[in-house]
Amino acid sequence: MMRFFRIALVWIVAVFAVHGILRIYLRSLKREALENAWDRGEAGGALSRDDYVAAEMVRFDRSLLLKIIALVYVLPVIVVGVIIYFVNYN
Repeated sequence: MMRFFRIALVWIVAVFAVHGILRIYLRSLKREALENAWDRGEAGGALSRDDYVAAEMVRFDRSLLLKIIALVYVLPVIVVGVIIYFVNYN
């Protein structure tokens, strides 16, 4: 039973680490794309560069959180469940 808790603890730490790294990476990609769009004059309108990027990042954070949760927390559980099913019942 103790092995299970050790594995679960390692799994939880790994998932949180992947979640954090993925969030930072995707935010940086989006920020750079927004800055490039503003520099080219394709977006922003009357807003300054910093105001435009800040406003768009707030919107992006709302959608990003749900996508990362689905990708990092839910998808591995589904994959492991499917593997367990096929190994044990087929």
